[in-house]
Amino acid sequence: MMRSHLWSGGLARVAGPALACLLAVVSAPAEAQLRLLDDVALAKASERAVEATAAAAPAVLFVGNSFTYQHDVPDLVAARAVAEGRSIATVTVAEGGARLARTLATPDVARLLTDHDWDAVVLQDHSTTALDPAYARDSKAAVAYVARLVAPAPVLLVTPWARAADHPLYARRWLRGGVATPDGPGAMTAATAAHFDAMAEDDPRIAVAPVARRWLEASAAGVMLYGPDRYHASPAGAVLAAEVIWTALAPLIELRSAAAGVATGLAPGPARGPATGSTMAATTGATTGATTGAGSAAATGTAPGIVPGTATVTAPRTVPGSATGTATGAAE
Repeated sequence: MMRSHLWSGGLARVAGPALACLLAVVSAPAEAQLRLLDDVALAKASERAVEATAAAAPAVLFVGNSFTYQHDVPDLVAARAVAEGRSIATVTVAEGGARLARTLATPDVARLLTDHDWDAVVLQDHSTTALDPAYARDSKAAVAYVARLVAPAPVLLVTPWARAADHPLYARRWLRGGVATPDGPGAMTAATAAHFDAMAEDDPRIAVAPVARRWLEASAAGVMLYGPDRYHASPAGAVLAAEVIWTALAPLIELRSAAAGVATGLAPGPARGPATGSTMAATTGATTGATTGAGSAAATGTAPGIVPGTATVTAPRTVPGSATGTATGAAE
């Protein structure tokens, strides 16, 4: 894998001194490619899930979108762990342009969630989710659904950062359904943070990685976090996101493992087994746009309201740790 090295004194000052240790950034095109999941990619994700959950290191599933796979944020999170002498095994399921509700409406995504014993699940929803009441409602239902599927594993919500101040989104007067457009990154960040923070307040199994707020602060300090489209992350932006995610994720894994009476390998000292900082991203193809969708997914009982206008989402729950499924999904 080709890598480039980044040094940003401004980013290190804003995001914290420890971030200076994480300056190996995965090279990627300046413009984010929108990747589509296919059967081959999903099968690889399922295979990787079997490997990750069997490894000695804590296993973390990332379900996201182009904000997740651009510059391979999960890999940067794993590298951040390694920089502290720790390790995690990561698996990524992501598709550009789709919302979390669409991802979870795919049956094999639910099997990926339920068939493996995850130490944590990290969710990244679409950046405009909080701006539309219907999308926000679906997002809340989707997150609650995941929390039920993977319990007692914790769920970490990554708040998507706002578009840059000069992004054309703010020039629109109205969004879908007559919703007023936020007047800038500050308003968009506030709406996003309020949406995701409320879900964490309602459920102790859910936590938030406040990437949106940290992004706004760093941008105000002059750190160049956006790519050329003024929407997706630059390499520095991906590093900032990884730093915030890891800061929130590490204690969740520790608590999860303590409750299970298992040593995590997160603490300095002898590892439980082979350390891994690699990520198998289940992503392929190229296109662009934001989408919603419909489908069904596996769950205990029913999970209503995940996709507007679709039937209740149902299916049997399988025993965590039984590697008996394939994986699919989609997100921004």
